[in-house]
Amino acid sequence: MEILKMSLSASVFILAIAIIRAFALHRLPKRTFYVLWAVALCRLLIPFSVSSLFSIYTLANILKTHFSTMDTTVTGMAPINIGTAAETINASLAKTASKDISIFMVVWVIGLLACALFFLATHLRWRREYKTALPAENEFVKAWQRSHPTRRKVEIRQSDRLATPLAYGIFRSVILLPKGTDWTNEQHLEYILIHELVHIQRFDTLMKLFLVAAVCVHWFNPLVWRMYVLANRDIELSCDEAVVRTVGENMKSAYALALIGLEEKRSSIIPLVNNFSKNAIEERIVAIMKMKKTSIITLVAAVLIVTGASIGFATESPASTAATTSSRSESSTERLARIETNTPSARPVNEKALPEYWKMGALNDKGVPYLPLVTTAENLGYTVNVVSKNIDNPQYPNTVEYNYELVKDGKSLGIASLDISDGKVVTSMIDGIFCNTHDQATHTSIVLQNDTIYMPAQFFKEALDTVNKLP
Repeated sequence: MEILKMSLSASVFILAIAIIRAFALHRLPKRTFYVLWAVALCRLLIPFSVSSLFSIYTLANILKTHFSTMDTTVTGMAPINIGTAAETINASLAKTASKDISIFMVVWVIGLLACALFFLATHLRWRREYKTALPAENEFVKAWQRSHPTRRKVEIRQSDRLATPLAYGIFRSVILLPKGTDWTNEQHLEYILIHELVHIQRFDTLMKLFLVAAVCVHWFNPLVWRMYVLANRDIELSCDEAVVRTVGENMKSAYALALIGLEEKRSSIIPLVNNFSKNAIEERIVAIMKMKKTSIITLVAAVLIVTGASIGFATESPASTAATTSSRSESSTERLARIETNTPSARPVNEKALPEYWKMGALNDKGVPYLPLVTTAENLGYTVNVVSKNIDNPQYPNTVEYNYELVKDGKSLGIASLDISDGKVVTSMIDGIFCNTHDQATHTSIVLQNDTIYMPAQFFKEALDTVNKLP
């Protein structure tokens, strides 16, 4: 399921951010982590990915291919013989179309709705409380607001139902102050107002909305919940940093004291607002006191970390994102229409060449050498586009469809579609160059070993090796 792939991929990125945060929280600008969490949210919520040669998944694929070709020969493994009859595939697809929604999908939807209802109910309950707030009738507040004009309308109100200040609203924002605020302490009051205004200017409420959406969609992933906590903290830390930059670093002690003065009295959860001091107050105080002027070196380091982490952990391997439109939904006519191939005239495998294949790490099944499909085809100059997706198959549970498309000089030469269930190839459909062998049994003999598809060396010699590169 695509949602699982998105969640697992984002989990790696979340772990990377958490590690960077643990070692560099007080060394980098706090906005660094704000940006990293925003990239992680894109990975969690946008249902497509960007490919990069510098992705860690590209490296993982290279290592996997390298070690799979170094496997020692395996004996006693019978190839799985599968037919290519169209009627078998069509019957399977017909049953799939009428299959009920999987249990996993039902559970996921129930969890999503439960989370969404919880956050929505909590938010609406507090919104009703906010509507009882009255305008802040204070001369200093009015004067401060006049001296800080904004493009969006911002109201400053007071409520007797709050213990700490907060800001809410995206386009019609409100700064809400507790009625018990010390209105005579104008310095502390200014810190509070600047802090909440920074939240509004940065659209932090919108950021929190996306965080809630990510938690609802990926409610089953504990790392996403951890991201929700850390990202909310970093929103506050980034805001604190902006306030200190505004009022001057010589005032950070006074600002820290203002935070301490606002004790944490609220016990309810308010998910879509920006609170002045509700997340990790101790961490915020330490961060404020350790805050230093950002140097050019620190700024460059932050840019490199954001860029490197985003490219390395938030992108996919090109092999996993190519040819996303290639799937079994195409008709046989459509598939064959984009296949251009000629039968090569290479020599078949002979017994004298067998020792060379064993040295190459070919699988040995009763004296027949089998080579990995993707690696061997790429070594012969072909591009292999691999696309996989989960499918519902009433006959075979936990079925994943793999499409292998061979491309050369921009032309699609052939497509092999395989259904794998519980580690076994159960059905297949092949077109074009995959059929170019003299022995029909050659292209219907497939071995699945360590998540790698192997086909007989004779197939590669007759169908792909146009320059006799293989032994």
